[in-house]
Amino acid sequence: MEIGAAGHRYRWNNAWAKLPAEVTLGGTHGCIVVDRQDRVYVNTEGAYAVLVFSRDGTLIDKWGHDYRKQCHGMCLTIDPNGAENIWLAHFGRHDVTRFSLDGQALQIITYPKECPAYTKADEFKPTAVAVAPNGDLYIADGYGKHWVHQFKADGTWIRSWNGSEGAGGNFDTPHGIGIDTRRQPVQVVVAVRSHHRLQRCTLDGKYLGGVEGFRRPCKIVFQGDDLVVPDLDGRVTILDKNFEVVTQLGDNPNPKQRANYGLTPEFWQDGVFIAPHGAAWDSHGDLYVQDWNKLGRITKLLRVH
Repeated sequence: MEIGAAGHRYRWNNAWAKLPAEVTLGGTHGCIVVDRQDRVYVNTEGAYAVLVFSRDGTLIDKWGHDYRKQCHGMCLTIDPNGAENIWLAHFGRHDVTRFSLDGQALQIITYPKECPAYTKADEFKPTAVAVAPNGDLYIADGYGKHWVHQFKADGTWIRSWNGSEGAGGNFDTPHGIGIDTRRQPVQVVVAVRSHHRLQRCTLDGKYLGGVEGFRRPCKIVFQGDDLVVPDLDGRVTILDKNFEVVTQLGDNPNPKQRANYGLTPEFWQDGVFIAPHGAAWDSHGDLYVQDWNKLGRITKLLRVH
């Protein structure tokens, strides 16, 4: 089965992830990232926070047993010596941790004590993290106080903002965050899920504008001039450099199935998503999508043209 439009047409593969008998996927509530070797890292609610797959879907590693449950957002970065790292936001631990690709914890950022909105660590429930070209981190507290926080690479707090100066008002579930390097100056883009929109900001948090037309956008992922936004209410949207819709993938026509964490496999359909929560492209342009689902659902969309 093929879905999409010219320039973004994909072949659906719902049997991509190959797990040995002793490993279960568990619920999928989190994120996907792809490294420079096209290895695919998937958050799960199973025994490990992260499962690592080759491009053909073979499980090649698993790590983060102590971080399992409530791990949520990831981004991949390259440090000054050229090594790739993964930042993982964990709303149950109330922190964001930098890992090596084999799962060694290297750095932890805890709650922003300098922000007056917080009085204790438990109020900080981060859902996403992104890193700017200069190394600054941007963390979205999507399940806590609904602020966005900027830190230096060493973890020093810089500033926080809550969207109040923008036309959409205070953030409500700033669930995803990304750094838009497609334009200069570089921008921060926040997926404000409960406002059904993306909000664009300068790197220091000043409001630039919004992008409407979403149901419940979950994540921001850039590749080249393209932006993919998994939408919890049953579809994936791809936009161009001007934030115009190129195509929408897997739109679920049944409102009762959208954002339904408990939907069991007998109701899953090829070509139709349930609750897209994470997505990532590889270097070939193939797209991996994670549905929010209690039994775990990962779909590979093979780029056709």
